[in-house]
Amino acid sequence: MEKIILLLKSLELNDSEAKVYVELLKNGPSTGYQISKISGVARSKVYAVLENLVRKNFSICSKSENPKYYTCIPVKELISKKKDNYNSLLEEIESELLEYDKSINMDFIWHIKGYNNIFDKCREIIKNTKKELFIQIWREDIDEIFDGLKLLESKKIDPMVILYSAGQKYDVDLNILYKHGFESEKLKDIPGRWVTIVSDSNEVLFGCIENNKICEVIWTQNYAMVFMAKEYVKHDAYCLKLIKSVNNSDNEELKKSAGNIRDIFEKM
Repeated sequence: MEKIILLLKSLELNDSEAKVYVELLKNGPSTGYQISKISGVARSKVYAVLENLVRKNFSICSKSENPKYYTCIPVKELISKKKDNYNSLLEEIESELLEYDKSINMDFIWHIKGYNNIFDKCREIIKNTKKELFIQIWREDIDEIFDGLKLLESKKIDPMVILYSAGQKYDVDLNILYKHGFESEKLKDIPGRWVTIVSDSNEVLFGCIENNKICEVIWTQNYAMVFMAKEYVKHDAYCLKLIKSVNNSDNEELKKSAGNIRDIFEKM
């Protein structure tokens, strides 16, 4: 009950209106007196609340006045009307805002904070990808963008994904997926997860996700940053492909070298 009251308040109902609406929905056609008894809204106030619900198009009332009955507009009809109103409002807002819009200078490096904000932006980047997409991401986070990746695959655009997993669980159905396999070593260098997305050699999002509350990324179209991030992801894939080939070979010396591949200060 508490959750639905909060949700209804987001539709511009006050606390009393939300409570009365829910009781009307549960009990069907009712008089003000009946609704006052079951909702806890004072009888002196409930009639004004009911008339507000009629005015806001959440309910309708009978023509008879003695007694006067109120009932809810069917839920699907209500939601359909709210969607139409909301979409019309957004279109009007967009039209007005475009009069003032100045293009973002994407040569700057912009910061995005907050887990939901970060993955909202990731989904937007994926949605707008036209040719190619390079990604590094952890298994703990990939569900946030999985549907968008599958949609790209359906358009014959195969995202290249480097997948990390602390538990080495790589159960993700994607066409081009590189299983990293060196997560424990990487976590010694970087405390936490991270995400990299490079789209169409045009923009990059990169940053750390220490946990679902502490996370920040950068987003830019700066050519040097995009180029560097894309090459980093590609070279990660090259190395993983090379290691897999070496491990599948019969050369024990090569296998030993592959096992020490992260020791870049070892003398060759």
